[in-house]
Amino acid sequence: MSRTCPIRLLLVTVSAALTTWASNPLNCRRIDQPATVRAEGAAELLADIVLACSGGSPTPSGRRVPEYQFAIVANTGLPNRTPESVIGDWSLSDALLLIDEPDPASQTVCIPDSRAVTCPQYSGDPSPSNVFQGRVLQSNGVVFPQIPIDPPGANSVRTIRIANLRASPSDLPAKSVPSITTTLVMYDANGQTIPISYAKKVSGEALPASKFTPLTSASERVPLTQAPLILTPSLVPKTNPSHDFGFLLKFTEGFAAAFRRRNVATSGGDPLFVMPQATPGYLYSTESGFYNDSLPAENGLNLTGLAETGTRLRVVFNHIPTGIQVWASVRDVVGTTGYDGTAPKAMLTYTSDATYGGPFSQVNEWVPGYAQLYLDGTQATATWEVVSADPALVESLVFSIALTAQAGNVVTGTANMTATIAPLAIARADGTIALPSFSLPVTTNTTTTTASGTTTAATNAVPAFSIVNSIPNKKTGMYSAASGATTVAPASLAAVTVVGLKADAAFSTVSVVMVDSIGTQRTCQVISISLQGAICLVDPAIKPGLAVVRVASSGRPAGTGFVQVGQVAPGLFSADSSGQGLAAGQANSQVGAATFTAPLAVLEAATNSWIAVPIDVTAATNGVTLELRATGLRERNAGGYVIAQIAGIDVPVISITPSTADAGVDLVLIGPLPQSLANAGLVDVQLAVDGVSANPVSIYLGQSVQANPAVPPASPPRTVVRRPIGSGTVAPSAARRP
Repeated sequence: MSRTCPIRLLLVTVSAALTTWASNPLNCRRIDQPATVRAEGAAELLADIVLACSGGSPTPSGRRVPEYQFAIVANTGLPNRTPESVIGDWSLSDALLLIDEPDPASQTVCIPDSRAVTCPQYSGDPSPSNVFQGRVLQSNGVVFPQIPIDPPGANSVRTIRIANLRASPSDLPAKSVPSITTTLVMYDANGQTIPISYAKKVSGEALPASKFTPLTSASERVPLTQAPLILTPSLVPKTNPSHDFGFLLKFTEGFAAAFRRRNVATSGGDPLFVMPQATPGYLYSTESGFYNDSLPAENGLNLTGLAETGTRLRVVFNHIPTGIQVWASVRDVVGTTGYDGTAPKAMLTYTSDATYGGPFSQVNEWVPGYAQLYLDGTQATATWEVVSADPALVESLVFSIALTAQAGNVVTGTANMTATIAPLAIARADGTIALPSFSLPVTTNTTTTTASGTTTAATNAVPAFSIVNSIPNKKTGMYSAASGATTVAPASLAAVTVVGLKADAAFSTVSVVMVDSIGTQRTCQVISISLQGAICLVDPAIKPGLAVVRVASSGRPAGTGFVQVGQVAPGLFSADSSGQGLAAGQANSQVGAATFTAPLAVLEAATNSWIAVPIDVTAATNGVTLELRATGLRERNAGGYVIAQIAGIDVPVISITPSTADAGVDLVLIGPLPQSLANAGLVDVQLAVDGVSANPVSIYLGQSVQANPAVPPASPPRTVVRRPIGSGTVAPSAARRP
């Protein structure tokens, strides 16, 4: 607690026995209103103390102006930036007293002679001093000794403003009213008190500055007892960090203007640029107070009121598992209030001391959007400085954290994190603290039991991320997106499901990783998402054999499983994406000089069911060909065999080509259809590649009215199928090479 001592006695001892013009007493009253300050702050700017004084007798020309003394005492500490500077046995303070609200161009500062405490003034002086520097009275008190004030008389008002008072709300007792009160005492040259109306007032109402919320990479909240990111070692990227394998940190203001840039000139374009804030009474809503760089450099007056930094947001990661590198976004990311892609609101900075203070020093990105944090043992720290803020809004700032495992050999474990606002209120070598500065967050007790016994420690840490060997109780299924078969192939489309996973927003951000038979991690690129699951494109470089499948949803593990990878895994898409029923594709025909293209099935809106479009093989001049949509054929043997059959009759395979419109889709062109199939009705189409059979699908052969050539073929599948379809073989003698 701040100590107090008698004020009047101290002030009387510094009064000079000087002859001044005897005048009637002034009548003064305080008219200031409290500011909102941050409860965690250790050097918070209070509201200016403002006196309106009238009465007294104006000083006759040539006579010495009466001198008054002011003392301010608070119910908590009033931090001082420069206690090593001493003038007249008083340590200097950042606090300034201004008379009659001088505009910046007319501010004249009093700089006393060596060992003096005042600048004597005489009525009629052409340039009287109107700015005075305070002195430290005690840890919770500031004094302005022998300030010349010419009484204005009964019909005028003289305004006295005391600016740049900083207080320490964090030193208030925990159960006290979160208000900072200041008491102003005013004496005349004889040590007599001058009555002040409302001499004791609240100068600061303390509120919590910020709220910290960990989020998944999809901006989903998680309990503070759970890590927002859980990965297995194989899921951690080996090279560049990825948003999908990370999580978000959200800092929200406790009240409007709780997050402040350093100065009105500070911006993302130049975080170090400052300019004067020297208009008395103007609310700048920055970390700096009254600041005029045109004042003399003596006694540090040209820096008085200037904050060293803007508000800084800091997170410390502890117990980082071996093999993990932590990356932080170099600025705020999407999710920030009023996010602007070209104008950062907070920027990652290097810090030069244990307080996480020091001048702003921009951290440039190593890879797009991220910089790797320095690892000190098992600890890493990220500090962002606010460079833009709207004082009228309660804003949130969001940052991204991502992981890599560049060196491999990842060890399982859980890292925790501690988030605070900074710089911290740690005394420096010269006894000062940073401006601004903040106390550590409130701690909670945690109990840990080990083989050596039980220990209790104070901590405010919450889980950050966990590296685990497996994800229990959630099994992943992977199938051919076309057929539902339990074998997939390189460059094919695969469907992924997770047993027990809720199908609301769980797949808002999904990543699928496959570890192939030689232990190489491959990404299965997610190309579509539905409530049933996801469709992904298997890496063309994956090796055949049994592969491990790991699915992450919103940066958190969603399931693990296995899938067999074959050299080929032929599957034919059906119109309804079930792997059964009517084929997805189109029929091509030519009647005379006209060429027609028609889908094999259309969706009937009235019944929401797929209806076959009849194919008339007798009407075409050069026969009818079918273009079937398939997957899993890309890696077929160049010398292998591909066969197609319709109703058990061999049909030539003209070509197999990759679709230029849909990734992972192969277009199988077969035909012409034999005339013997005329009016055969609903028949099966079967395909076999390198001795592996695809799932059968159906077409309808019969009389038809020619369809509109502009009707498009069926869309690629969007629904995950879970039904495994068996595979078979066919005799090579019945096959043709495409």
